[in-house]
Amino acid sequence: TKLGERVQGVGLGLSVSYGIVKNHHGFIKVRSEKNKGACFEVYLPAAGEKTIEQTDGQKDKKVILPKKHEVILLVDDEEPIREIGKSMLERLGYRVIIACGGQEAVELYQQRKNEIKLVLLDLIMPGWDGRKTIKALKEINPDIKVIISSGYQSGEMNQEINQIGVNGFIQKPYSIKELLEILEDIMPG
Repeated sequence: TKLGERVQGVGLGLSVSYGIVKNHHGFIKVRSEKNKGACFEVYLPAAGEKTIEQTDGQKDKKVILPKKHEVILLVDDEEPIREIGKSMLERLGYRVIIACGGQEAVELYQQRKNEIKLVLLDLIMPGWDGRKTIKALKEINPDIKVIISSGYQSGEMNQEINQIGVNGFIQKPYSIKELLEILEDIMPG
């Protein structure tokens, strides 16, 4: 683009990116020069053992995560969100199937419904949004377990969750600890 030319934004946006990096105990370093642009460096801690920090009220301790081997269908129209979500779920020991939108999610669920234990679904997507997707999934399996993932505040979502009959809500950007907690509540042991 030419200097001064207005560019339509695409992608996650700085505030969402910052939230994701912060939730993973990282930081962003920014260098900017007038008329030259900006450089963003993202620093994240190295991954080691499959552990997660857990607070017991007095001190932090690391807990070894059990291998779940259960299959989760992750549905989101944004590739970076899908990649991060898939990485988190795999780190927690789940197997992950990816769908880029609602219609694809329903087709995948129809094919693999005996294998998929839960759907983690973005609420706002082009084409088939979360509501339409949930309705179609529930026609296939009325007992399907669904967690809505959205940038909306949880208070705003309580009535929505009750109306569309899902099992839970997780606000974007979410941390691996928050993801583990909601999954353990919905699919214990």
